[in-house]
Amino acid sequence: MKNKEIIHSSVPFFSDEIIHNILRDIETILKTGILTSGPYVKEFEEEFKNYVKTKHAVSVSSGTISC
Repeated sequence: MKNKEIIHSSVPFFSDEIIHNILRDIETILKTGILTSGPYVKEFEEEFKNYVKTKHAVSVSSGTISC
């Protein structure tokens, strides 16, 4: 098989401010040890629910999580 050059349709762009905020949030999450629940998960579920225009959204860490 020949090597083929991959042509990306777009390159993601994140401003320095967005990168700083993402890294700050990741640091907070890692320091608390709360990886699959907590305020960031609730915020994600709420924003996702609104984005897809549904009544409920529940995020899980994997398909095998049990409540």
